[in-house]
Amino acid sequence: MRQGSRAGAVEWRFEVIAMRPSPVSVRTTFLRTLRLGPVLLALAALASPVAAGAAARGVSPPSVDLAALRGHGELAIVRDGDLYLAGGAERGVRAVAGPGAASYPQWSPDGVWLAYTRTSSSDAPALWVVRSNGTDNHRVPIGRPGALYVAATAGGPVWSHGGDLLATSAMTLRGQAAGLWVASAGGTGVAVRTAAGRRETVRVPVDLVANGAQPLWSPTGATLAYVVTEATANPANRSDALYTRALTGRAVRHALARGNGILTGSWWPDGHGLVYWIDPMHSASLAADGVKLETIDLRTDKTAYLATTLPYRNWIAWGPGDRVAIVAGGPRLDWTGKSVLQCLAAIPARAVQACVTVSRPGGPITLDPAWSKGGFAYVSAKDLGAKDWGLGPARFAAWQRSRTLWLARPGRAAVRLAAAGTGVVQPVWSAGGRHLLIVRGTSAYLVAPASGATVRIASGIEPDLYPMGYYGYTDESQVLAWSDAG
Repeated sequence: MRQGSRAGAVEWRFEVIAMRPSPVSVRTTFLRTLRLGPVLLALAALASPVAAGAAARGVSPPSVDLAALRGHGELAIVRDGDLYLAGGAERGVRAVAGPGAASYPQWSPDGVWLAYTRTSSSDAPALWVVRSNGTDNHRVPIGRPGALYVAATAGGPVWSHGGDLLATSAMTLRGQAAGLWVASAGGTGVAVRTAAGRRETVRVPVDLVANGAQPLWSPTGATLAYVVTEATANPANRSDALYTRALTGRAVRHALARGNGILTGSWWPDGHGLVYWIDPMHSASLAADGVKLETIDLRTDKTAYLATTLPYRNWIAWGPGDRVAIVAGGPRLDWTGKSVLQCLAAIPARAVQACVTVSRPGGPITLDPAWSKGGFAYVSAKDLGAKDWGLGPARFAAWQRSRTLWLARPGRAAVRLAAAGTGVVQPVWSAGGRHLLIVRGTSAYLVAPASGATVRIASGIEPDLYPMGYYGYTDESQVLAWSDAG
């Protein structure tokens, strides 16, 4: 769930969203790297519901309080594979038709376009876009239809910060890397240097990097960071390299993880560096219990270690200057050992990178940082310890109810926003920093920190969750996206 939403390699990085899996397979970007073949892809596609209309399946649309939402931007909600839009100048909740099940809606920064993934029984997962008013809904033709797919993940296609450009990596049906592609949602001309080295102005998706993956746009929208798995005679010892390139420029290699993988995280706000994870031996199991988060200055290629974290992009939140908040703690269990740190991302003169633990007045662990000019918000929850690797429904629900919302402003102690209630998941700031969107249970709420006022704006939000809450992670970005410039 990201405001203005804004990741692939020789092996198949695929998360089987359509099969209603446990968080073991949907823990967002990278955490599950499955070495699968085309047979499983076919099974995943067959398990996807074919859109026959929500009413025909007896599925009711989400309920949206349009009066409460008025003036607070747009919502995109996926319910049982159907996509709905609400807000803006339109009246009512608008269904967006299309083949197969929708997932991972992502608003463009200006709120004009929504990108999302559709998966049907007759085709590979595909990238689609639609305007905020529900018009111009179309598939973005990455490669030859049916030959390539884009993974349905929280870190899938990414919007440029300054325009309507989308970047995504793709795979063949045999699980081979099929390039890093750039497309214009509106079909406008884009000047690029293609993977073949030609400088062209194109109006259709174009392959920029033959084996690129995990793209991230720079804050200016002019440069892409991405990862390439270098060719080797021994795949067990393959190495990932971190690259950047402008759309019309040439690739620059900045870091090499010998024998290991690289997982892109986020650009520094000033565009001079990145944070990224090192995935030991490309191991999904090792990554699941925490990996090293590094920061790199792209001007000098100097790196520094920040902390060991789970590789979730939405557990990275940028503050003023080069300050970044991250959720540290290695166990794959979200209900234990987690603490929010505030760090300096710029490479320091001294050898040790400065990180400070956020105070935890509301409970022994902290999660879900969100930073803006409105303040620093985070969630505090009970630490259940590492004894249990899976919680029954009652214990998981009880742990969810222990999650409360806290806010810290410069020079002030953190305070609990009691009106936000309990069970708070993944707070997101509006662009202007005046409101927070939170999820509790199956409902979304707007919180005004200045007054504490909290109002429900939507219900019927149901991310794909394993009923036992196996590792505890709730990925709202599967089914909810918010765009608000206020």
